[in-house]
Amino acid sequence: IGLLYNNSILGEQDLEKAAFWWRKSAEQGDKYAQYFLGIAYFNGKGVAEDKEAAVFWMKKAAEQGYADAQFKLGIWYFAGDGVLQDDELAIFWIRKAAEQGHAHAQNILGNCYYKGFGVRRDLELAEYWYQKAIEQGHDVDYWD
Repeated sequence: IGLLYNNSILGEQDLEKAAFWWRKSAEQGDKYAQYFLGIAYFNGKGVAEDKEAAVFWMKKAAEQGYADAQFKLGIWYFAGDGVLQDDELAIFWIRKAAEQGHAHAQNILGNCYYKGFGVRRDLELAEYWYQKAIEQGHDVDYWD
């Protein structure tokens, strides 16, 4: 129901109602609702912006194996956005998403190995992860 309100399928978009229904589902353990509720808190859409709550819900979804949540959490750790910046945790979550076939995570992990960012530089692993992303039709975006 949260997505219906978020995407204006039940009439006008109502972000507060979307967040209400996501919370109901998130509290029951739904990883997708946890992810969307985390995004809502992070951006302050339908709820007051609260990075701590955003990270709480995103971790819940990531710990259940939701690749999009793992990827988002990894990006937040790289940037120190809502969390203390931590390359090790960033790589941990990005790798989890990449191992599940998340193409963008595979590309980023390739970049990390290519540049030695957060990991030991390894061109073979960089090529491996780039190839995984390419196989899914993802354009490789090299970091300068």
